[in-house]
Amino acid sequence: MEPNNNLADKIAAAQAALTGPERLQKKEQAEKIKGLNQEKSELENRQAQIQKEKEAVEISWINFDDRRKNTRATLAPILEQEKQVEDEEAKLELEEAKTVVPQDRQALEKKRSLVQNRRQEIERQKWEMEETVWKIETAIEDNTKRYRALLDEEDKIVARLQEVAITNGA
Repeated sequence: MEPNNNLADKIAAAQAALTGPERLQKKEQAEKIKGLNQEKSELENRQAQIQKEKEAVEISWINFDDRRKNTRATLAPILEQEKQVEDEEAKLELEEAKTVVPQDRQALEKKRSLVQNRRQEIERQKWEMEETVWKIETAIEDNTKRYRALLDEEDKIVARLQEVAITNGA
């Protein structure tokens, strides 16, 4: 293979000698401009791709945010119910502590037991809703990181396009 490389080098040297320094410089300049134009085209294509990706991430963020708002709206009455049941349970515990008659105390214990069961069900619903909110917020964070990475890449492309424009204009 070395003889081919050697031959290629010799052909390049012969072309340089035969064309002369001015034409060689023009040819090199034309190749450089062609390369810069190709790079510019590739950068602009990637920039357009990034714009589409950003739009998809923005739409995704809107959907996640809507889901988060809806889940929080569903969670609000559950939290209110939980507070009411906890207050009711605390009230029953105080009444139970003040009651001395065993039959009355037993009735209060049964009532309190029912309230505790209701509280546990409400807490289960609350935990499900909170877990859903956490998952959505994690997805939003991932979405935000992806968007910012696209912005960083876009900034680099814009900077490189400016360099190419300056070099190409010079």
